[in-house]
Amino acid sequence: MAVHLIETSEEDSYLAVARHISDLLNEGQARTALAETPGSKFIQDSEAALAEGRFGDLLNLLVPHFDVLFQKTTGSDLECCVNVISHLVPRLPPHQVRSAAKQVADALTATVAEQAQQRLGGLTELYNVADDAKTQHMLLQQAIAYATKANLANLLGPVIKNRIEEWIKDWRLSPADSRDLYLDTAALLRTNKRRKTAAKDAYKLTLRCLSTFDDSSPEDVVSVKATAAQAVSEFIRSPDLFQFDLFESPTITQLKGDSEYGHLYQLLEIILNGNLSGYESFDKSKLENTSEEDVQTKVRLTALMTLGTRSTHELKFAEVQQALGLGSDSEVEAWVVRAIGKRLLEGRINQLKQTVTITKCAHRIFAAAQWQELKQQLAAWKDNVQQVEQLINQQIQESDSSNGITKGLVNGPAAVWA
Repeated sequence: MAVHLIETSEEDSYLAVARHISDLLNEGQARTALAETPGSKFIQDSEAALAEGRFGDLLNLLVPHFDVLFQKTTGSDLECCVNVISHLVPRLPPHQVRSAAKQVADALTATVAEQAQQRLGGLTELYNVADDAKTQHMLLQQAIAYATKANLANLLGPVIKNRIEEWIKDWRLSPADSRDLYLDTAALLRTNKRRKTAAKDAYKLTLRCLSTFDDSSPEDVVSVKATAAQAVSEFIRSPDLFQFDLFESPTITQLKGDSEYGHLYQLLEIILNGNLSGYESFDKSKLENTSEEDVQTKVRLTALMTLGTRSTHELKFAEVQQALGLGSDSEVEAWVVRAIGKRLLEGRINQLKQTVTITKCAHRIFAAAQWQELKQQLAAWKDNVQQVEQLINQQIQESDSSNGITKGLVNGPAAVWA
């Protein structure tokens, strides 16, 4: 059965949806002139509430029948009905809007078994008609939870990932609410198996959450110990992550020596330092969901990065060979090319001299020391620019002075002969 809405007043739209629900309730019911059916009673009450402007009562009549709508209506008809009901919410007095929005959202998220995508669409429309930050925040949290449960991360995840910082700022979320939003969104993205970058995006949001604890109390830091361990584990397992800026963060250092997560911190330290001998003595039985070979590859690449950040001069093949535990010169070349391919460094290989010249190398950790180094480099660059500017101004002044003398020599005799 289809419900057709045309451009008319909102009241007529509400009535059309109510009549559609009434027809659905009457399906299979015996009708007589005197007998009252579930549908007839429903439409009478709906018409009365609408005529008297009791939009809250009308909403209370419509929302309990979402199950009927989703069972017996599909496609654009269902979308239309849900959208019309959602637009009832802002018609209520301001102090009732948030509770009404939650009522509708709870009905939409009651199950993932029936038309989950349409239900998520209804939540999106409800969010769009909400006009205050607290209601929008509440609805967004419900949408994230529902999309996670319904395996719809591919629809909602990219949108939230791109706007999360904007929402936190615009809604002036508290640190606690901001952290919940980061972690809930990360959990949503981890369920997205269709998007290759989803896991990396989730990892970044987790780190963003952990970075907000730097000035927090020890109790707050301890509360995210499992989250910190998860971030470290994801870093270790990823073949594309080689920089871990939170290594000095209290959320991460608390893992050192921990009875449950201490081995993760130990392995993280080995990787970031490119400590191949440390990895060889590491208890391999504690590797989680990753192979010994994959971790060894990561340690060798970070060992090469360690050499690259210590010096920008030439590295001898023998030096690289020893640091990476390699057996031949050809292996050295292969690992340098591999690192360049992953954009971990820039450089060139001189096969005749058996050297590697590294001109640029990524940092494995970008913490206070690296920021200080960058500050010094920027200060030096600023001084150089100022010196160049002074030199140019000096040359301009000398040029102007020289032109003045030349002009005097040319014009002087003319003045005598005038």
